[in-house]
Amino acid sequence: MRSFTDYIINLRELSIGLHSFEFILDDSFFSLFEDSMVSKGNLKAKVDVSVGKQIDIDLNVVGSVFVPCDRCLDDMILKINGVDSFSVQMYDEKLDFVDQDVVEVDDVHGNFNIAWILYETIVLNIPMQHVHEDGGCNEEMFEKLRHYIVQDEKDEMVNEVISDKVESDEVQEIDPRWAKLKDLLK
Repeated sequence: MRSFTDYIINLRELSIGLHSFEFILDDSFFSLFEDSMVSKGNLKAKVDVSVGKQIDIDLNVVGSVFVPCDRCLDDMILKINGVDSFSVQMYDEKLDFVDQDVVEVDDVHGNFNIAWILYETIVLNIPMQHVHEDGGCNEEMFEKLRHYIVQDEKDEMVNEVISDKVESDEVQEIDPRWAKLKDLLK
């Protein structure tokens, strides 16, 4: 079982020059984050730390993660190729000015935990909508959904799901009470 301490880079101990670190991000990495949208994965993160007048960090995260499909809720595999760059500034006292591309690290200890930034890089590279390719969704779930989806010609997403899995001759009748309510929307 991994812990957040496995992802600490001590910046004070690094000499001037380029330093490379590699991290394997697997299921135990994702278990560190509560309520994570990613439960499983197999990624490799390469972290290059350039120490000079300032400290620059370049991240490259490559691999795949398992996320639930938005349609059928089965796990699906998404390929991830994330890149990020930022600078680190050491401080004795908390700075008033905060730059988005600068991460502040306490100068006393010099420990920089990169776990959260690796996680953010992965999550930000997951598309907003993640669905299986055509025909890849769970057929049993579509059978269950078919009974609860209201067919509305104006709702394109509902029509897309229905047209994928439900034959046009199997149209369910709408309860007359609901039909009256739909008339109010017109």
